[in-house]
Amino acid sequence: MNIPRYHFILGEVNFSGALFAGMFYLTFSQRMKWVSFGFLLLSLMTLSRGVMFAYIIWLAIWCISKFSKPFFKSVFNLGIGLFLLYPVVMVGLNSFMPIEINKKMTRVTPRYYLHSIYTIKGIEKPFGAGYFKSRALVKDYLKEFEEKYPWMFEGYDLAEQHSIQVQVFSDFGVIGYLLFSWFIFSLSRMIYSLGEEFSVAFISLLVNFSFINGINEWILWTSLGFYLSFYYSKHNKDNAYFDWLSFIKKDNLIRI
Repeated sequence: MNIPRYHFILGEVNFSGALFAGMFYLTFSQRMKWVSFGFLLLSLMTLSRGVMFAYIIWLAIWCISKFSKPFFKSVFNLGIGLFLLYPVVMVGLNSFMPIEINKKMTRVTPRYYLHSIYTIKGIEKPFGAGYFKSRALVKDYLKEFEEKYPWMFEGYDLAEQHSIQVQVFSDFGVIGYLLFSWFIFSLSRMIYSLGEEFSVAFISLLVNFSFINGINEWILWTSLGFYLSFYYSKHNKDNAYFDWLSFIKKDNLIRI
């Protein structure tokens, strides 16, 4: 039985799914339950595997946040660390894991193949290939390394990085990735101060964009902008206009 996958407004299941998932995280963290349920339903209709995996992570961490705050803090920090260290993990897998296991992982998901190729390119060009130039350079790189890694190129067409960490690492190099890591780490400290639900939403959003490109995806940066507005709304009580979504709530509409 074929189950339809809805592409919706962005014309592609993964990016439309990420859009609706991002809105789900935002509205759920603002306790807009019925609105968040609508976005949840829309995102599930895309049948995006990245979105599904991010939801599993979201549910697991959300449950942890309700039962043990100290353990949740450790999980949150671990999640941020794993997200930022992903290129290093890929380098380790390519360097030390037996080639047969790498080959099996490649056959399970083409994303592993893509992440491997682009991570190797990032190591080769520590100053980066340039914004959106990695893909063009990798075409020549395929010819150069096909004999060394033939199992990486069997049955797949070359595509973009499919991971914001790998995308930043290959396009902007080590220095660019260190700046990106500093940005995400600093943002994580701010969001953690907002409470568990915002922190869970932030981790889940990062998980989602670990499987798709994100440098030019507005839902990622819009979501992060909202989180920042919530942070400044909390720490600047006299400037409540920062809390954009609060105006949607009934009590604020009446007060206005």
